[in-house]
Amino acid sequence: MNSSDQCYIKLFHGRRTPDERLGDWGAEGPVIGPVGLTWTYGRLKIHAPGWTGFEFLPERDGLIAYGGMFYGDCEIIHAGDPLLRQLRRERREFHDYRKFAARLGEAGRPARAATSRRRATQPAPGRNLGTAWAAIPHYGLGRVPDSLPDKSPVLYRRIIAKRAILAGYEDDGQPGPCIADLLSDLRHLCDGLGLDFAGLDRGAYRHYAHEKSGQRL
Repeated sequence: MNSSDQCYIKLFHGRRTPDERLGDWGAEGPVIGPVGLTWTYGRLKIHAPGWTGFEFLPERDGLIAYGGMFYGDCEIIHAGDPLLRQLRRERREFHDYRKFAARLGEAGRPARAATSRRRATQPAPGRNLGTAWAAIPHYGLGRVPDSLPDKSPVLYRRIIAKRAILAGYEDDGQPGPCIADLLSDLRHLCDGLGLDFAGLDRGAYRHYAHEKSGQRL
């Protein structure tokens, strides 16, 4: 990413919960950068110097979810804009892309996100989790794609799982913690329905092992 392409994201109009009624302009958020930005299918993608992958700017209920807060607005500031110098003189909080990536997932989830259930998982060595996650196509609920990857049944199953996660948790930042929550919630569901989760899980694993042995990607 060239320095001429770098910019900063200034968050403002912040609140603690998406439905909080503000009596003023809300809280000022941090300034994130330097980063590169692209727009893909209604989502803002964050690229950073030396970063081969990307992260989506997290959103929930039309607000930017970041660092335990929800922001109604952001301002994109070019790296050469004098406004940046003014913000630094005002001692505004700046987050570089490393802190941005680390704090993704601290907001944008149900209130239980603060509990120990939300432990970030690490991608497999040598893999970029954001890149692998983004490579799985996403189809919204009620939308059936014109053509499904019939020649890659494992990819089709990943598409189904990704759609379930995004529909249930509205989080496109960290799939690992969402998967952990989904598994926990399925246990609660089985309890409510009088089903044996452990038995279903054993059967599911047999299906998974069979499908994995013949997977084509």
